[in-house]
Amino acid sequence: MKVKNGAVAFILVSLSPLPSTAFIHPIVAVQAKIPPFYVSSLNSVHSSNGALEPRFQIKGNNGDYSAVTQEIAILRKALDDKEVAFSAATGALESNQNELLVKISDLVAALNEAQNVMSLAESKLSKTKKELADAQSRITDLESALDHKDAELVEIREELKQNSGGEVFVGSTSETEEFQIPDLNDWYLESDGAIMGIVSNHPGIEDGTTILTSPLENTSSVIEHGIITTSSGSKYRLGKPVAYQDSSELSGDIFCGDGKYILVGKPKNSAAGRSQIWSAVRSDSGNTLDEDAPLVVKVSSNRIAMEREWENYQRVKNGFTRGLIVSPIEFLNEAGSNTLLAQKCALVMERGVHGDVKEFLARMGGKGLKGPALHHAARAAAKCIQIMHTSQLVWTDLKIENFVVVKFGEGSILIKAIDLESAIERGGTPVDFSPESCPPEFAAAFLAGEGQGFVLDYSYDIWSLGTFLYEVSTGHGPFEGLTPSEITHRLPNFELDIDDFNIDEPDLIDLITQCLHLNPEKRPSITQVLDHPFFSLN
Repeated sequence: MKVKNGAVAFILVSLSPLPSTAFIHPIVAVQAKIPPFYVSSLNSVHSSNGALEPRFQIKGNNGDYSAVTQEIAILRKALDDKEVAFSAATGALESNQNELLVKISDLVAALNEAQNVMSLAESKLSKTKKELADAQSRITDLESALDHKDAELVEIREELKQNSGGEVFVGSTSETEEFQIPDLNDWYLESDGAIMGIVSNHPGIEDGTTILTSPLENTSSVIEHGIITTSSGSKYRLGKPVAYQDSSELSGDIFCGDGKYILVGKPKNSAAGRSQIWSAVRSDSGNTLDEDAPLVVKVSSNRIAMEREWENYQRVKNGFTRGLIVSPIEFLNEAGSNTLLAQKCALVMERGVHGDVKEFLARMGGKGLKGPALHHAARAAAKCIQIMHTSQLVWTDLKIENFVVVKFGEGSILIKAIDLESAIERGGTPVDFSPESCPPEFAAAFLAGEGQGFVLDYSYDIWSLGTFLYEVSTGHGPFEGLTPSEITHRLPNFELDIDDFNIDEPDLIDLITQCLHLNPEKRPSITQVLDHPFFSLN
């Protein structure tokens, strides 16, 4: 409050109604440093309710200041209004606080409910994992039971043919009406004691057909020009054997993995030539090859590639169709102390007893697979791609050399995938490539100097599958006879000529044509491949 002409206002401490007999003293005033002032009179008047109310007349040196009293009244009203506003604000704050507490309570309840739902979901997930593990175990048992049944069927069939001289051969069977001794040329002794070779002079089998005999009663007669007798009683005269032989002689002094394994025979180079592949036995097996659990040891100085391959095996080994990829046994940081193994690491894995598919087809006279054997091999390759893609991997190295033959007979074949060294996550860049199985878009990028920045997608493997299907069904690849450099330069403008197909299955020709489409976006996904009539009708 401001007062003109040097007057000073009083701060009134109390103005309560007073009884009529009370003695009224002047109210103490707070004086500022301005000209003096005083209360000239203080009178009491009766209010409407009979009480006395004080009346002030404020004077200063310059006379009567009744206007100050009016300003004080205005200020008191403003103060009352502020108190009302403050009370309203306090009430609103309390209301907001209550609403906030309700919301917090609701959030806590929702959180508790979410925790209960999560707990229930974790319980169901745990149960589902157990059910999946049980299902995988049942599948393994069923696979084992099927293998046992297959063996029983072979025995039954051999008993039925015991007096006929007939044998199992690729694509069909036949029974002889008259016994004679057929010839087997380009023959090969399998690890189970059976002989694979090209038959001639057989009364019920066309000359030039590759057959697989029953296991022999005595392998000591397996020599050139010798006559062998199979367990079913069939006899064959052996001609010239094939040059390829899988040595089963033990090296005797090459131990691997701190003496845990003994390397067998001589090593061969991997398909890419960067590793050595040894057959092996466990040192506690009595130094004899265990064909029920054959092993192979891959030895290399490229530790980064070997560790990547081991990690890829671990990544894909838990799928339902895990049996279509060789089982990894152990990764050895140090392969051994022998000079051939020093400063190298090694992978110990399951071994295919019949070599890789390329070697197998060569022993069959360079012919492709037919009938059920073709469909089994094709489906196994497609399923391996499915395993890779569901694991977010692009294989980049699918070719017939990277499948080994585990079982063969009765017109059927079981192959398993090997060599996951080059498998990279989708969206990554390739670490190397095989010209005979890489797609045109990569070859074009490579020739343009952009191969290291090429982004991998699943369509890469679909192209590789097309070349695999072509080669496994015809016995030769689509680029047979060309050098890697020639293949790479031809790929960007590759045109598939259907007239070159020596395939009598229209559905297979259609599938290969789709897989080898120049435009990667128009190639089928692996799910579409497995839904193709070639597979769905067989």
